[in-house]
Amino acid sequence: MLMIESELLKPQLRSRIDCPAASFWPGQHWRQTLVQQIDLRPNEIVADVGCGVGKLAVMLKLNSPATCVYGFDPTPRALDRAERRSYVAGAMVHFVHATLDDIAEKLAARRPAQVITSRVLHRLPLLRKKQLLEAMFEALPRGGKLHIAHVGWHRPSGSVSTLALMRDAGFVQCNESYFIPTITGVISLYHGVKS
Repeated sequence: MLMIESELLKPQLRSRIDCPAASFWPGQHWRQTLVQQIDLRPNEIVADVGCGVGKLAVMLKLNSPATCVYGFDPTPRALDRAERRSYVAGAMVHFVHATLDDIAEKLAARRPAQVITSRVLHRLPLLRKKQLLEAMFEALPRGGKLHIAHVGWHRPSGSVSTLALMRDAGFVQCNESYFIPTITGVISLYHGVKS
């Protein structure tokens, strides 16, 4: 059964690490939609690249306890918060410090069947976007899946460029599965497959 994000954490921790206004913003249910899009399977390894404070990684683990979930992020402070979130929620997520320069090696060592990146690509310059997508492509086995939650200001241009970058990295069956306008931009969900 899909867990609602607000149910995942005890109120005292949630109040310290979440923005109180976030629950009033339109489109906050996109994480639940993304979790539904990711077909989690027992004993499968899933990697959340750019996991931040671990909201999505913890949701993934709680929704499929037998799935092995890794969260990768370059910010030690965010990883500390993610560890606390994981502990309080009773979800054993493995968090790993990784930068764009070593993510390819660290991802490949875990051999994920699915890779997710959420609200990361829009922060990167074009060359770094390509580098990240190529690293995720190389780490996945044939048939492995990529899932992206992308923030953009305009859906059509964001959709075209993200899909083009996914295809350039080698992914096939690329499509936009969901989008919603929010006060911080349009959140679009994409997925692709390594052929």
